[in-house]
Amino acid sequence: MWIITGVFLTVALFEFSAAVGCPPEVAARPCKCKIENKSVLLICANITDEKVLDGVFRRISGSLLQSPPSVSNNIVRLILNNVSFEGDFPWSQLKPLKKLLLLRITKVPLSNFCVGFKNNVNKNFESLSLRQTRTDSLADACFQEFKELRRISITHNSLTVIKRNWFPTTAKIQVLQFVGNKIERIPEDIFVGMPQLKVFSVSNNKISKLTESMFSKLKHPLISFKIEDNPLNCDCDLRWIPTVIEKFDVYGSCTKPDRLKGKRLGQLTSRDFVCH
Repeated sequence: MWIITGVFLTVALFEFSAAVGCPPEVAARPCKCKIENKSVLLICANITDEKVLDGVFRRISGSLLQSPPSVSNNIVRLILNNVSFEGDFPWSQLKPLKKLLLLRITKVPLSNFCVGFKNNVNKNFESLSLRQTRTDSLADACFQEFKELRRISITHNSLTVIKRNWFPTTAKIQVLQFVGNKIERIPEDIFVGMPQLKVFSVSNNKISKLTESMFSKLKHPLISFKIEDNPLNCDCDLRWIPTVIEKFDVYGSCTKPDRLKGKRLGQLTSRDFVCH
C-alpha cells in the first residue's frame, strides 16, 4: 500500500483503458474522472488532507493507491506532483504497470533513482520527466535497457555531468532536456548512436565551452540545440560555430569576450573571430 502524506498540487493523474469506465462521481469526489481519447483519467488535485484522499481510494475499488494493481491493469501515464511518502519512493508499486509509458515526477525527493527505476519500470517505457526531485547523479547504464525511450527531461536538479553511457547504445530518443542543473560540460560522444534526436537542451547550467568534435559526431540535423543562460566563452576555440548554425537552430549567447557579450550564437559570423 502507498502511504501518502503532505500537500497535493495536481497530485496524480492515472490513465486507464476506457473499458474500465469512470467510478460514480460521488465516489471519486473531490477527485475528478473523465474519458479522453478512449482513456479514463482520474485527476486528484489540491488535496491538503490525507484523510480525504484515503477516503477516495477506499470508495474506488482496485485503485492504484489503495492496493498494488493487477498485472492486467491499463495505466499508461502516471503524474505525481508535490507528494510525500513515508519512507522511500515506492518503486515496487510500479512493477505491475506493464503498459506504463510516461512517468512525470515533480517536487518528490528521489534517492537511488536508477536502481528503483531499472528494477521496476516496464522496459517499453517511453517518457520520463524529473523536475525538482533533488537528483544530483545517475548511475552508469541507468537507461540502457529502455530501448523505446523517446523523451528524457531531468530539470531543475543538481546534476553536474551528463554521460552517454546512461542511454542505449542505439537510442530512439528524440528529446533530451537537462535545464537548470549544474552541468559544466557536454560529453563529446553525447550524439553518437542517437539518429532520432531532435531537441537537446542544457539551458541554465555552467557550460563555458563547446567542442566542434561533439557536433562532428552528429549524423543528422537537430531541430534545436538550446544552451541559453550558460557562461559561454566565444573565443577562437568557437570559431567553427558559424558552420554549425547553418544546419540547425542554436539558442544561446556569449558572455565572453566583452566585445561579444550578449551576442546570440545564431548571429555569429566568421568576422567575429580574430584568431592568430
